[in-house]
Amino acid sequence: MDETNVGLSALPDGWVWTTISSTIKKVSIGEKKLKQKNYEEVGKLPVIDQGQSFVGGYTNYEELKVECQLPVVVFGDHTKVFKYVDFEFVAGADGIKVIKPQEMYYPKLFYYFAQAIWLPDKGYARHFQFLEKAKIPLPPLSEQHRIVAKIEELFTKLDAGKEELLQAKARLKRYRQSVLKAAMEGKLTEDWRKKHGSEIEPASVLLNRILTERREKWEAEQLEQMSAKGKMPKGDKWKNKYKEPSEPDTSKLPELPKGWVWTAVGEIAQTIHYGYTESAVNDPVGPKFLRITDIQNNSVNWDSVPYCRINGDVQHKYLLEEGDLVFARTGATVGKSFLIRGSIPYAVFASYLIRIILHKETNANFVYTFFGQVQKVL
Repeated sequence: MDETNVGLSALPDGWVWTTISSTIKKVSIGEKKLKQKNYEEVGKLPVIDQGQSFVGGYTNYEELKVECQLPVVVFGDHTKVFKYVDFEFVAGADGIKVIKPQEMYYPKLFYYFAQAIWLPDKGYARHFQFLEKAKIPLPPLSEQHRIVAKIEELFTKLDAGKEELLQAKARLKRYRQSVLKAAMEGKLTEDWRKKHGSEIEPASVLLNRILTERREKWEAEQLEQMSAKGKMPKGDKWKNKYKEPSEPDTSKLPELPKGWVWTAVGEIAQTIHYGYTESAVNDPVGPKFLRITDIQNNSVNWDSVPYCRINGDVQHKYLLEEGDLVFARTGATVGKSFLIRGSIPYAVFASYLIRIILHKETNANFVYTFFGQVQKVL
């Protein structure tokens, strides 16, 4: 037994294990490299570099063309990316190795097999030294073409399957949007309303009750403040200082079913305010400190959320509770929303978020769904 192959899997009859270094020739590219800043969007020659995109860019500097017998395999020394190149090209500056499989290896099979080799992850360090020492199976040359043909047949089927999945995903997205649109237009509950119409309180009555409670609460707070100062009002003129929340512009909105009304968040919210301004820290010096970046894919991993210091006399204003809605108010994620629900830790929210506390008679899940999904299709 060849001791150098101990630990490797058994191969079919006629196959042998060998090393990458013994199956390739290195193609010297010398100083014929093009820096990324000099890439063009169009040009006579493609630039092959170590990036994830197959072609990094283009150039018209024909004198930089890599002189080699095609095809070759380009290896990203830093990225561990393999590229099969069977056309004239220019090498991107730094971090690539151009290798030519020897006559014993069908180039396309070498390219496929090389991608299956495990290489250590050394970050942005160079990896070609590990590739050279790696083991690779060598089938009989006559069999290599058949292997490639079978690989590409299966890959074609995989690509077709992937395309079908993408199309199905697109159809599901359209269906989801149509369902949500139908829900907000009242079509999903149309039969239910016909059966229970006499039992349903019109939304206008609910909205009027919410607005009345809001005004009464404001008046009670004003009286309490004036009483504390010993300045009780005479008459009701002071009540005119109350500012009603703005009504929505419904001129471009769809018509709603009987009993429904359009409203604005400001009308159905008890409180809308910015979060707390402070720096996040990893040490548990206070409550968890929810930031925009902690909200990913409509969820929060509370274990990874940092903490913050906050004075006890103001923290009650920012403590999060189930049913709170938070929105990103700035940056590329403006409008991004999240509903606080389930078991949540002792936490406050950061200043780049806006918190909305809805009236107790509204459904937070309904409002969250509207802002997260439905308004996009109306």
